[in-house]
Formats: sequence, structure tokens, C-alpha cells
Amino acid sequence: MAYERGGQTLHLCRLVVDLDWFRQGIASALLDFVIKQEPSVREIIATTGSRNAPAVRFYERHGFYATERIQTREEIELTTFVKEI
Repeated sequence: MAYERGGQTLHLCRLVVDLDWFRQGIASALLDFVIKQEPSVREIIATTGSRNAPAVRFYERHGFYATERIQTREEIELTTFVKEI
């Protein structure tokens, strides 16, 4: 996990779990840890591939909502998710 903080906004830059460790609560634990480490944060922003179904489900399950879709030059669609705390 990597993130950047700007004011009361936290930008998740990376949240990656090895495939061998999927579905064991690691990503959820990392997200919870960061929220506890940054108690003054009021908003978390994350971007992932729109077709990355596990990531989309993860963010939605954790209270994030889609705010923007972006098309890259490589024709990859990304979705930005926001969670208000």
C-alpha cells in the first residue's frame, strides 16, 4: 500500500495483495490501518481499472462511490472512487 496525503484528503496510490493471499482480508486490514493512522482525513480517493472487478467490488463494499471515468491514451478505462469519512 502506498498513499499520499494532501490536507484532509488521502489519495491511495497503490493497494496490492499477492494473488496467493486474495480473499483473506488483507486489503481491508490495510485500508483500516491507514484510516486509523490518519484520523484527520475526511476523504479517501482511489483509482482503478474499470474492468478490474475485484477492485471495483472492494471499493464499493468499503463505502466508496464512483465519481469519474477516465479513458487513457492506451484506451484503458479507469474509475475514480471516493469515500467520505
